[in-house]
Amino acid sequence: MGVKCCQPGVRVPAGTKHILTLVFAAAFLTGCGGSGGDVNTSPFNSNPSANGSWTGSIGFHTSPFPTIVDMFIVQTGTNISARLVQLTGFGLCSPLASMTGEVIGDNLTMTMILSSNNATTLTAKLGASTISGTFTTSGSCDGGDQGDFSLSLVPSITSTQWSGNITPVTGQAIPLTASITEDQAGILTGSVSLSGEAAPCDSPITVTGQIAGRYISLIDSQGLLNAFGKVDSTGKNISDESASGTCVPTPGSFAGFSMTRP
Repeated sequence: MGVKCCQPGVRVPAGTKHILTLVFAAAFLTGCGGSGGDVNTSPFNSNPSANGSWTGSIGFHTSPFPTIVDMFIVQTGTNISARLVQLTGFGLCSPLASMTGEVIGDNLTMTMILSSNNATTLTAKLGASTISGTFTTSGSCDGGDQGDFSLSLVPSITSTQWSGNITPVTGQAIPLTASITEDQAGILTGSVSLSGEAAPCDSPITVTGQIAGRYISLIDSQGLLNAFGKVDSTGKNISDESASGTCVPTPGSFAGFSMTRP
């Protein structure tokens, strides 16, 4: 879909985490300009390419603090792209963008499109688990800005050994176990089981979702469980977000959500 990220000259303040996760989920469900089909469903295999989930910061001078950048880069040959780039900070032209670029050896260029006439061009060196370099902006919003940026690779979250809890606002925590596979397009597939719950919540709940930098979504097509979280730098801990659905007490409310793996 064509996301109109901002109007010329208008800055969008940083949203709350619930707003960002709902936008993130909507982008996954609609494809955000890319297709959810015809993707490589093999587990993500770390290699010295740009393919994978990346998080880091960029030093826009419109903000007193570094802006956090989250994206999943898909590499095909020398071409790279990210259908969803999430920006978290102050004084932004838009909290969302898309990205296209190219990798030649360890030299990487990216263009983040924030709207039809606002873009950020990044030139960087690609390492095994790092991307770092400089940026320049163009357009009517913040054209002419320049500075540094850096990204770090988030390890694959593919594992059959996830465990954790859903913590309702009232009542006891619900233990859970999960199996998740991350493919080379950032698509997540798997199942979640809630211990001690009544049917159908006691059986493995099939989920699909997406990862982009730190942000993940796990969504059940029947409305049993919709979970959103953030992955830490090790790829072994997911926390700081929420779950909802008919299997989450009280239906219609949000509960805490966290998982970890060996």
